[in-house]
Amino acid sequence: MKDRLEIKGYFSDKELIKILCHKRAIVAKKGHDDHFFRNISPKAISPHKYLDKEIFSFFPPRSKWIRLTKQEREIRGSNTVDTNAIQLERTIWREKKRCQRSGTVQPSWLKKILDFTEKIREDVFDESKNFKISTPRTIPVIKDIKEKTYRPLSIFKLNDLIITGQVARYLSNCFDPLFSDSSYAFRTGIQKGKVFNHHKAIEDIIEFKRKIGKPLFVSECDIKKFYDCVNHTKISKEFQTITKEAKAKFGIEIHNRAVYFFNSYLAAFSFNEDIIKKEKKLLSKVGVVSGTIPWVKDSELLDVNSNPKTDRIGVPQGGAISCLIANILLTHVDRIINANSDDNTFYG
Repeated sequence: MKDRLEIKGYFSDKELIKILCHKRAIVAKKGHDDHFFRNISPKAISPHKYLDKEIFSFFPPRSKWIRLTKQEREIRGSNTVDTNAIQLERTIWREKKRCQRSGTVQPSWLKKILDFTEKIREDVFDESKNFKISTPRTIPVIKDIKEKTYRPLSIFKLNDLIITGQVARYLSNCFDPLFSDSSYAFRTGIQKGKVFNHHKAIEDIIEFKRKIGKPLFVSECDIKKFYDCVNHTKISKEFQTITKEAKAKFGIEIHNRAVYFFNSYLAAFSFNEDIIKKEKKLLSKVGVVSGTIPWVKDSELLDVNSNPKTDRIGVPQGGAISCLIANILLTHVDRIINANSDDNTFYG
């Protein structure tokens, strides 16, 4: 358990290479799917659209990947992403050991991936570099064709994506015991030894229905444009609160670099600065002439003590730390509702 609460372990070669292999396997899957559809229709996306991605330069050609045995492939069934990721990991470590034993020069792809992982560690732990998370690229994704509305999807640079993802994993593991068992999304369950996901939520609902033995009344609510409307000042305050709570209750000292990158993530983006003020430009880049990226009314923000003229508001959709922010802020809601519930209530 202790090693899961030590931040340096999240940035070891083993962890970083595992992540890169998985991302390369995902790109391979997308390319394979696009190739299939291109054979059916010339209007489909070209299977070569991913070839200029940085991720390709870290790995050898597919013909040189170590293949799993037939038995190993059968165990994983049709999960080609996991299969390819494991094949890539084995290929990298075998080549690294071969070069070490023979004293030969590492192939360019191997040197590049090892240099990349070393640079990530320097960016994370060398404070003198003053590395900051860059503002993500925004891609408008169609939300409602009839209304011509779009939602902004944030795309981070590869190194930023990995850093924020690993910082989010570290912080999630540190904070997880403070979150309610009623919370099923974006959880690790690592310190509770429990599983939290949508499958478990359904199982628990079915079990509750079996126990209660009578008709259920269901109520559902949604927070309007949550990620687009959270106030950075509120986020920072609640982050400081939960950091102190983790230390007081469990003796967990949050690493200063995790705090730094959490704040750097917030500084890299706000909806009112990076979306609203650039809406027309963002839409025109993807060829949209008449469309909008809707936000809430200023009056609605002012009602919850957020001033769109002076405050930084909104976090990236598509960023790992945004999911953690949701759990940090909503844990108060969970605690209040659970404190006012009884055995005849299921809240999730």
